[in-house]
Amino acid sequence: MGFFDIFKSKPTATAPTQTEPDPYPRPAESSTPESRAAKQPSDWTLDDHATQRADEDDAAQFRGRHYVDWVPELDRLRREKRDDELLELLIGILDATDRHAKVAGREPTPGYYKQAAILYRRRGDIHAEIEVIERWERACPPDYRPGPDGWSTVRKARARELLVKDEG
Repeated sequence: MGFFDIFKSKPTATAPTQTEPDPYPRPAESSTPESRAAKQPSDWTLDDHATQRADEDDAAQFRGRHYVDWVPELDRLRREKRDDELLELLIGILDATDRHAKVAGREPTPGYYKQAAILYRRRGDIHAEIEVIERWERACPPDYRPGPDGWSTVRKARARELLVKDEG
């Protein structure tokens, strides 16, 4: 059999594949959030980093998927102008972004909050729009809080102007 003959042979049946391994497996002796908090990140072990990543991934789950994996579905609902379903899905995703941000120690992803605020304003529910913006602000750690020109500050001010206009 020559070298090129192996490419001409018929493929043989392959063994069934095993499930893919967890991309962020937890170490056997996992570190705890408390033990990681007591150390500077520069002093973390590889186990600390792996466990932190796994904790963040767990916190970001919504209906069995990472909240980022819902973007194509959100885009589809937005294109089809199915605002009720879009808002329902966004509210669930906001819970996942809040959990993820808390575990990761940073601000939640603002795009989901912006989209929810837009949908509430489109419905004329300015109080709900302000509440979703304030929810994002509350979820931000102190170092990540928005300044006077931040999206949340500007949008909330405009929403309050609309409330005064509607009530006046």
